[in-house]
Amino acid sequence: MIDHRFIDCGIPTQKDDTLRQLGNAAFSRKDYMTACFHYNQAIIQEPHNPLIYSNRAAARMYLNQLTEALQDADIAVSLAPEWPKGHYRKSQILEKLDRHEEAKVSHKRFRQLHNDDHKTAKNFGSNRRGEAVSRGFLNGVGASKGQGIYSEKDAVSMTKEKDSELKWTRMLRRLKEACNASGRNEKGQSVVLNHGLFGKLLQKDEFQKFIYPGISKKELVHAPKTLQEVLLDPMYEAELMEVMPKIVQKGENVLNNVKQKGAAQGEFMDVDTEKILWPQVLQEAFARELVSIIQRINSKKHLLLANDTRLIAHTDDTQGEYYDTISTACLQLLSDSGIAIIDGYMGNEWKQLLHNDVKRMVTNAMFLENCSVEGDQHLTRKFTCEKTQPKRPQICFVERKSCDNDYPAIGELLCQMYKIPFEINRKRHESSNLGLRSISTLCAPFPHSTLLQRYRQGQTQPLRRDCGNPPNDNGIKLTCIYCIASPEISNAVLHLRPDSRAQNQLEKEYTIIPDRLVIFDSAKFLNEISPFESSEEDLFLLTFWIHGCNPASQP
Repeated sequence: MIDHRFIDCGIPTQKDDTLRQLGNAAFSRKDYMTACFHYNQAIIQEPHNPLIYSNRAAARMYLNQLTEALQDADIAVSLAPEWPKGHYRKSQILEKLDRHEEAKVSHKRFRQLHNDDHKTAKNFGSNRRGEAVSRGFLNGVGASKGQGIYSEKDAVSMTKEKDSELKWTRMLRRLKEACNASGRNEKGQSVVLNHGLFGKLLQKDEFQKFIYPGISKKELVHAPKTLQEVLLDPMYEAELMEVMPKIVQKGENVLNNVKQKGAAQGEFMDVDTEKILWPQVLQEAFARELVSIIQRINSKKHLLLANDTRLIAHTDDTQGEYYDTISTACLQLLSDSGIAIIDGYMGNEWKQLLHNDVKRMVTNAMFLENCSVEGDQHLTRKFTCEKTQPKRPQICFVERKSCDNDYPAIGELLCQMYKIPFEINRKRHESSNLGLRSISTLCAPFPHSTLLQRYRQGQTQPLRRDCGNPPNDNGIKLTCIYCIASPEISNAVLHLRPDSRAQNQLEKEYTIIPDRLVIFDSAKFLNEISPFESSEEDLFLLTFWIHGCNPASQP
């Protein structure tokens, strides 16, 4: 499919621009380093796309890398000399470099092309925002309040859309307009069901609780903090448009069910009541679908990173080069059966130290309630924060750097577990005769890939698939579950059930005991933890998810 953005430049591009959109999302969060990282990857895929160079020029400009930013702007202009935005970006950077005369020349060219676009409005559309301009000599053009990275549609072909597409576009726009913190329309009327999911997602704390369960606020600095911020991310626009018919159908089904139940009791819904209920029902369907989309987008992002060869746990890295805690026999079992068990992983001297650390974390309220309640195999999700004793464990995502000072034993455990992908990659490379090639090439640890869980009496983990369901593969290849502390009698059992596509695999059960590490293939086995029955002490587990390359891309 041809992208019409550059038809006026004579440069057709492919529609698939996920990497650029990832960069734009990071840019909108003002995370310019991450934006540059994604733009670098996008340029490797599309080295002749001027839009990406212009995007990267903007990110580099905000990082004060002005020389590199100007180089990108020059490339964008050379690739698309008739594209106004390239000249505009160049003029911005030249002004920051105090090269005002050159900046004036670039800005003059931008104005010429900008005016030419207006003359051909019937072909390319005339309903565009004013250009956001920098300080100094560029004060002759009105700044557009609330403009994003920049208006990328100034060269878009505005051909007439189909009626159905216009309908979904308008409906999506109205839903977005309801996404304000007050939950009120322009007349001051409440348009949001406060106790529903949509209303919760409009609240910053509730939004983060549902979307990022178990992650502390200080670790969410660069993550979207509100529903409104997510909706500004261009990655979600296409997916939302695609599922709008599904959202409307769900809303209609719910409303019809309400009508039928009322009619069965002799209560018939009038037109005015339906007009009030319909937006709220639609909002709830929209919110639930949006959360699913966010999870799918996150899976895509993880998969992209997992297949980035720069993130592989390289065998020449000193982290794990001489480390040897996983025997060749264990690796052979992992390769053949998909499961390996290591007892005494840290050693007896660490048991009490680790237990003390997690108890101190409980005292310091580090564990959070898991409000994103998942159903079987991640296929269904319910969104409830139970006010009674929850059936799910409390959770806390941990990173080594944040634990080293306050929780040193946990920090040491993470240090040892983070070496696992390096050690497996090294032995996989050195022992090619052992048939370990069935184990994927693994990546270095990702942020938020280690999760602490605190189980209390009656709590359980339902059956789940850590690697995601196709086509929403998230790149996770191995799951490592380590027991930090457990009462002597708890009946806690880890169930590993073979995936329906895995051949010649039997269900396995492993008693959860302190200092035991279970490593299993995330694609071959679904995992479940039976109800924790002890009332004496809590059960503490650490899960480490290891990402890896897909077979087609791994070295």
